[in-house]
Amino acid sequence: MDGAIEVESIPEKGSCFTVELKEGKLRKLPKEKPGFGDQKEEPETKANADIKLLYVEDNPSNLKLVKDILSNINNLEVLSANHAQLGIELAQAHQPNIILMDINLPGMDGVTALRYLKQMDETRNIPVIAVSANAMESDIKAALKEGFESYLTKPIQIEPFLEVINKTINTARDRKEIAKIL
Repeated sequence: MDGAIEVESIPEKGSCFTVELKEGKLRKLPKEKPGFGDQKEEPETKANADIKLLYVEDNPSNLKLVKDILSNINNLEVLSANHAQLGIELAQAHQPNIILMDINLPGMDGVTALRYLKQMDETRNIPVIAVSANAMESDIKAALKEGFESYLTKPIQIEPFLEVINKTINTARDRKEIAKIL
């Protein structure tokens, strides 16, 4: 990138890192993300959102990334939990439309949490999407066999991520409409 990185360090005192990059041009982001219809540039308060998404993730950076990706979607509230037990409790209390579940969580892993969710009346029909850095085909097949709706790998690729979320939200909406008819 035609830049430089420097470091100055004093033992037991601290370090100073300097990163210099070549001047570039700032790209403007599109006002709308593909596939989600009406979206605003400024996020609004979404306490009464039509769609609730719960993300169970112990890594704050991953959580922030997902929240940023989803922030401009109208009528979508993102709830979060940093461990599986809290995720299960939030799922029971809020009954989100969709759950993103990290597989490798401290304490109880995401697969075990999914099993608990599938045993409870309040949460058994909520689609749960696995999110993991484990990208081996055997890992993906095993998770889907456990009952995950879909499987996303880290690092998150924005377009495929949004496609899976959009498809799952639409499926959840369809299920809700069918339930109203019945």
